[in-house]
Amino acid sequence: MLGYGNQGRSQALNMRDQGCKNVIVGNREDESYEQAKKDGFPVYSMEEAARLAVAQDVSGKALEYAKALCKAIGATKKGTVEGNINDETYLDLMTELGVLPLVYKVFAEAFKLETEMGHSEEDVLMEAYFSKEMAFLWEQAAERGLFRQLCLHSHTAQYAQLKRFGEGDNSMIRAFLKESYESIRSGEFNKEWQAEQTEYDLEHLNALREKALQTDVTKAEDRLKARLK
Repeated sequence: MLGYGNQGRSQALNMRDQGCKNVIVGNREDESYEQAKKDGFPVYSMEEAARLAVAQDVSGKALEYAKALCKAIGATKKGTVEGNINDETYLDLMTELGVLPLVYKVFAEAFKLETEMGHSEEDVLMEAYFSKEMAFLWEQAAERGLFRQLCLHSHTAQYAQLKRFGEGDNSMIRAFLKESYESIRSGEFNKEWQAEQTEYDLEHLNALREKALQTDVTKAEDRLKARLK
């Protein structure tokens, strides 16, 4: 298992639970590396663990290996979709570089605006995502479809969402996403991330994380969670 983050750990544990023998983990020496050791896996550097790149398919059996891994982690219970390493790289990074930053910006700016308008921070957070209604709707989007899940909403909610979806200028969003895509295609983000790991020892990542934890919305979350205990 190359990488032991939120997906890697779950998949490695699933494989072991399914009876797979000799599951090993490749990871840089960080908290995930230590977690893998704590979980009882043999842990190696990424270079040591990555002896074979699936895209090269040296054995000629990469697809069969991939299907076996899917079954081992329980992914075949509902069905699997064949992809390729190019799509996985671009689309995964686009979510991280383009889509999720915009989602975070929307929630953070909505929080600022609504609290400035006099609404309590507790009510704003509960309406936004603390109630977990939003998580349920995204789950339903995966089950039914992005717009087909709207049948679960009131007519008022459906009208408001669809009307506003068709309004506004999308050029800023499009430009931000295009810039994100180009940074992947050009290799710019890859160079930046490699330098962050090897030259700066995650100095900028740690600073960005700390900055995010000092935002108004994060502080309000902490206050609300303390009250809900």
